[in-house]
Amino acid sequence: MKLLACGTPQSGYGSYDIIENIGYGDLVKIWRKWFMLLIWLVGTEMILALSYSTLFTNYTGVFEWFDIYWLFGFVLVAGFFSFILLGLRCKRIKVVKC
Repeated sequence: MKLLACGTPQSGYGSYDIIENIGYGDLVKIWRKWFMLLIWLVGTEMILALSYSTLFTNYTGVFEWFDIYWLFGFVLVAGFFSFILLGLRCKRIKVVKC
């Protein structure tokens, strides 16, 4: 695998310059960052939902309303925001096969 830069005016619009060779181990680092961000975002959503349910509803504990469907919804929402946050933080790269 190779890490490619965007096309430069000297090389033309559609061509790419190779920055460095990367391996599958570099992709694991990005996946690990995304997974940890996903865990933190789901935890944050749980805290916000618990505080909302305690303040504005009759539910007093997390196990009165929380089930697998709520967890699935939290993971979907956290996944949406994690791609936005990682897209803002990480450089844009294109990975191609050697």
